Amino acid sequence: MKGLLDRPVTLLILAFLTLAGMALYQTNRLDSAESVTLRALLPAQSILASFGNRVSNIYETARNLDSLRQKNTELQERVDALTIENVRLHEAELQNTALREQLNFRESRQDLKVLSADVIGRDPNNLQQSLLVNLGQEDGIKAGMPVIISRGLVGRIIRVGQRSSKILLVNDPSSSVTAVVQGSRATGILEGQIGGPLRMTQIPQSDDIRPGDIILTSGLGGNFPKGMIIGQVTTVKRRDVDMFQEAEVQATVDFSRLELVMVVTNFTLAEDQSQFQEQP
Repeated sequence: MKGLLDRPVTLLILAFLTLAGMALYQTNRLDSAESVTLRALLPAQSILASFGNRVSNIYETARNLDSLRQKNTELQERVDALTIENVRLHEAELQNTALREQLNFRESRQDLKVLSADVIGRDPNNLQQSLLVNLGQEDGIKAGMPVIISRGLVGRIIRVGQRSSKILLVNDPSSSVTAVVQGSRATGILEGQIGGPLRMTQIPQSDDIRPGDIILTSGLGGNFPKGMIIGQVTTVKRRDVDMFQEAEVQATVDFSRLELVMVVTNFTLAEDQSQFQEQP
């Protein structure tokens, strides 16, 4: 019943609005009404437009961040790859340098036959200065063979296994090398010291030896080839009351950084070197 009463009222309101709209149009007042309506809606439109722009900016920023993250990941991967490649090239260059030095040495000392060996171990204690290399009996290595690098004397083989050998370094206290001063030809015995430079003893008082002199193997005693560089004199200790003078010698070899060495295979030991017995 209520619905039937509401329907004429609704139709009446619609008819009124229709007539009012026609009247406004006929009198050109519709534009004014539209303007009033637009002005009333302008603040809401501005708010909606601003909100829309913010949403759009947030979306664009998020998309840019995703793109930047992806590019950053790609760049980091590229940097990592280049770093690895640079390390590889640096190691290859170091290896090539060592091999070139060995080649130059072989050409300058064609009287010596050598085999290249990689250092594969170091003595874990401080009682003996020694290294382990990857050559052994299967390679023809024997106890007593000298070990060198292009820059100087390293030591000698003291124990031989099937595929590895142990080197006693010249800076070990038990090591002994007959040495000579390159210029004056003064002779002496070179010994190692724990935690210190090499020491050259038994140098006659009358012999001339000075800081800066180069020390070589003399070849006397038959334990090392002649003319191998050992080091350079840093200090000379001389007292008139002593029969001999001494000198401290800085080795040309950095024993803590050895990676590649050469074993001299054609050097014949003197008969008094029989203490170097090949061991399994």
